[in-house]
Amino acid sequence: MKLWQKDNTSIDHAIEAFTVGHDRTLDLELAPYDVLGSLAHGQMLAKIGLLTNDEFQSLRAELIRIYEQIQQGEFVIKEGV
Repeated sequence: MKLWQKDNTSIDHAIEAFTVGHDRTLDLELAPYDVLGSLAHGQMLAKIGLLTNDEFQSLRAELIRIYEQIQQGEFVIKEGV
């Protein structure tokens, strides 16, 4: 049984075959957008006072570093992690 499967339902095997096994590839395609979304979210958290400016600047620097790795093809998502 899958984590998202309810006890009394069956999984459509065509959908499962389409989605299962390509998670890392799809995650890598979405990674730059995830980073940009996280950057915007962090900026909002700083603006409303849930992050200090120093915390946001640290977060921002790391997100930019990750984004640059993605753009250069150096970002890796390991299988099984």
